[in-house]
Amino acid sequence: KLFLKDKSSKWVKTASGTLLCCRTERKQRLKLQRENGSVFFDLEVGKMKSLAKVRKETEKGKVAYAKFSTAIDTERGMEFFLLQVKPELLDELFSAMT
Repeated sequence: KLFLKDKSSKWVKTASGTLLCCRTERKQRLKLQRENGSVFFDLEVGKMKSLAKVRKETEKGKVAYAKFSTAIDTERGMEFFLLQVKPELLDELFSAMT
């Protein structure tokens, strides 16, 4: 699940799908893909700022997020995102991204 911090500083779920970590010789990318295979979120890892791990305990159990900021659209400027992943995969995701 991908969350975006809106102008009122609330986290809003924007999308969900399959997370793909892609690496070429020069770049690493994170992509979210719909069930039909179309990619709706594609971001170069090198453009992410203030990357951090967030772990929380909720009534439903443990949750984990990769928190980052990036400027996807130059007119909108810097935006903040939370990418929810399974708690046991958070460290693996960070290893792939760094």
